[in-house]
Amino acid sequence: MSLTAIAERADLVVLGTVSGAEEGKDYTEEGKPPNRTSNLSIGVEQSSDTSVSEAVVEITRDTATSLTDIQANLPKGRYVFYLSAWYDGPDGPVYRCASPAKCVVGVEEGDLETPRDPEAAEELRVPAEADQEKAAKNDSLTIEQVYDLSAEAVPASGSAS
Repeated sequence: MSLTAIAERADLVVLGTVSGAEEGKDYTEEGKPPNRTSNLSIGVEQSSDTSVSEAVVEITRDTATSLTDIQANLPKGRYVFYLSAWYDGPDGPVYRCASPAKCVVGVEEGDLETPRDPEAAEELRVPAEADQEKAAKNDSLTIEQVYDLSAEAVPASGSAS
């Protein structure tokens, strides 16, 4: 799957940083294992929907992982987030990952990285032909190139509000 293919499945693509995490919803059903989520706060630098300046993303949390663990291990740096509208929270829209493993894409020394699933970056290393042409301007890939390439591919009707 290419970056543009992921973006085509998203409602929103943003370039930004994870600024914090809070307790999310509890979806636990009676008699079933715990099913809690965490809500990540994203400080948005650029967005495919210019009205979005910050975003909240709900992620599923492993049963053995506490909110404190999530908060202590927040990814540092700038990333591109591929998001889909999920529900309206008390402070605005809450998003989910458009592609679970490839929701968050970064660039480390010119190579793509996917913090949620490091192996997923391997699938993205050989971009689609159109992606290759657009990224060929520089030898080393930048996070800005990933964002530009992705933001162009978001469906026009995909802006969430």
